[in-house]
Amino acid sequence: MVKPTSKHADSESGWQLPGGRAHAGETIAAAAVRELFEETGVRCHIAHALVIDQVPADEDGKRAEGYDIVVEGSTLTTSEAAAVTLPESARAELSDLRWVPLEQLDQLAFPRQAGCVKAAVRAYSYGMRIPLYRLGRPADAR
Repeated sequence: MVKPTSKHADSESGWQLPGGRAHAGETIAAAAVRELFEETGVRCHIAHALVIDQVPADEDGKRAEGYDIVVEGSTLTTSEAAAVTLPESARAELSDLRWVPLEQLDQLAFPRQAGCVKAAVRAYSYGMRIPLYRLGRPADAR
């Protein structure tokens, strides 16, 4: 999970999954691959969603209603996972990166983020995956 510099920097909470917005014309899978690489340096294959979370607009009107999509990525080996560090290029946006054990999720992430992660873990454990398509064709990305 990553810790944004702009929000809750002085709080123990506020950890979230790497992510961001898709660019115009970019598939969900391609956006997920790009955002994951930009924020963690990890490159992986993405072809499935695990959770789709509808997020209402902010009361102040700064953020429109939208959807957060938790996707399934490639599995890293133990040594690959140990080598993951916050890229220098992400340090203006993120203050830290860490692997968060599920038992610490409620204390480190806000309830909405923790709920999505737990639902994604359950979906993955039951083999429940939603294929990512665009115009009737697979839109997976590497």
